[in-house]
Amino acid sequence: MKRTEFLKLTGLAVGASFVTNPFDLFANQAVEVPATALELSRYMLSMAPERNPTVDRVIVGDPDAPIKKVATCWTPYWDTLRKAKDAGANVVVTHEPTFFTHWDMDEKQGDYHRFPAAQKQYMEWAEKKKAWILENDLVVIRNHDSIDQIMDFGMSAALGKVLGFGPGDILRQEKYYTVYKMGPIKAGVFAKKISKTLAEFGQPGVGFYGDENRLIQSIGVGTGNASDPMQFAHMDPDMYLVINDAFRTWSHGEFATDSGKPMVIIDHGTSEEHGMRLLQQHLRTKFPEMDIVHLEQGCSYKWIVP
Repeated sequence: MKRTEFLKLTGLAVGASFVTNPFDLFANQAVEVPATALELSRYMLSMAPERNPTVDRVIVGDPDAPIKKVATCWTPYWDTLRKAKDAGANVVVTHEPTFFTHWDMDEKQGDYHRFPAAQKQYMEWAEKKKAWILENDLVVIRNHDSIDQIMDFGMSAALGKVLGFGPGDILRQEKYYTVYKMGPIKAGVFAKKISKTLAEFGQPGVGFYGDENRLIQSIGVGTGNASDPMQFAHMDPDMYLVINDAFRTWSHGEFATDSGKPMVIIDHGTSEEHGMRLLQQHLRTKFPEMDIVHLEQGCSYKWIVP
């Protein structure tokens, strides 16, 4: 395929729109290896239906920088960026923001901008981090909205695979959320199975609310903040798997405790680590000529015990 054809297919050509169903488009044809950070970003955008506006773009660095080596990670902590540089990567593909808020440097009112003291502190470190990235000729690409929508290896599907579920286990599904069948099994017993499975991601335990002895035959699995039990109550799973960033103890926790509805709480990073692994594998399969490495992270906080 000629580069001009690649640009048209992925929406890089002037005036072109992103493809609606890229898996059909790219399934039976070779796609030229993206040569620049911008081309890689646009290819990943094309993997799912267009979402506008989107946070998926080149966040910082030269969009036209030729790709030498790519590193994928869940969150671009400064230390992770150093590891990427040490590994020889000049392009980093990340799922979460670089500058401490969902819209990165484009955010002007929400989050830490609401509080003058916090705004000063956070922006100081954001500017330092940005300067270091530019000084070291790194380019950071964010892929968040696209991979969250992909049904076969996106974030929700990847977490389901980690827990041992596959397409044949799906009871109900909509964008971002899937209810899998199982059991019957006691909620507490299955929570222990989840805990054992997720230990490889650096999370030695899980949070649990509700009745441990309740028999369950289904579990609801979402992605990131799209795991709120209220938002997906209409999907009616017997147990909810909830990401910590979407869980409120005084609301979800109190309801689960009073009603007995089982809810298992896991870390955001734990839930999406495998999704970034699968993205790296997808890119390596699609572009075997591309040098790409995944930087493992897993659970996003340290467990300190007596």
